[in-house]
Amino acid sequence: MHSLTPLALLSMIPLFACGGAEPEGDTTGSGSAEAPAVVDLEAAAKLFTGGKGSCAACHGKEGKGMMLGPEITGAAEHWTVDTLAGFFADPGRTLAGDARLAEMAARYSSPMPAATNLNEAERKAVAAYVLSL
Repeated sequence: MHSLTPLALLSMIPLFACGGAEPEGDTTGSGSAEAPAVVDLEAAAKLFTGGKGSCAACHGKEGKGMMLGPEITGAAEHWTVDTLAGFFADPGRTLAGDARLAEMAARYSSPMPAATNLNEAERKAVAAYVLSL
C-alpha cells in the first residue's frame, strides 16, 4: 500500500511539469495538458495490472520488466504525467523523436501498443502510477 507522501508528491507533478511556460503546440498528443489534481493510485494500479490497461502483461506487475517489455521503475527521471500519458496515446510518435526510447524499443520484438482503450484521464492516472514505481 502506498503512503500519503508519494500521493501528495504525485499530485504536485503537474505544477512542476508546467514550469509556468506554455508549450509550443501539443507535444503530448493527448489534448489538454491538465493532469488530474488527485490520482487514485489503487484504481490506476488496477488499470496497470489488468482491466483495460494490462500494462503488467509486458512490464510485470511491479514494473520490473519482462521479456516483452522493459523495466519502467524509475520512470520519473525521464517523464512527467503529461508526457507519459502522451506516450501511451501514441508511442510511435514519441519514439520517432527520442533516440533513447527508440534504442530501448529495438530490444523487444513487439512494439508498445497505443492505449486507445483508455481515455485521457485513465492514461494520466496510469502515468501517475508508473511514476510512483
